[in-house]
Amino acid sequence: MRQILVDTSALYALADAEDPDHQAVADFVRGIKDATLIVTDYILGETLTLIKFRFGSQPAIEMGKKLRASHFCTLVHIDPQDEAQTWETLKKHHDKLWSYTDCSTFVIMQKLGITQALALDHHFDQMGMQRLP
Repeated sequence: MRQILVDTSALYALADAEDPDHQAVADFVRGIKDATLIVTDYILGETLTLIKFRFGSQPAIEMGKKLRASHFCTLVHIDPQDEAQTWETLKKHHDKLWSYTDCSTFVIMQKLGITQALALDHHFDQMGMQRLP
């Protein structure tokens, strides 16, 4: 089964019904039949922090519960080797405006052979990944 990495940008769009990309992302997620969605612990942390700052603690906690209990979404933890490679990626691509989380995402996608990301962030285009929806 193919794997699709889910970025903070898509998770935030799902959480915010007023986001202009909410419906497209929600429709895409509802339509997935042949893939496992992958979320890293760094993306989870970034997403919950963003939701907490914009909407408060309770919506962040609810999103965290949903993601952690999800049967169609797998949480992948960054290990020490991934973190070391993330640091090297950040240094190597110093000309890009990639965050540390972006770099960790790139490392995990390469490690797991993932080429598709449910993301609204153009950094995935720069990484050579296919952006969905």
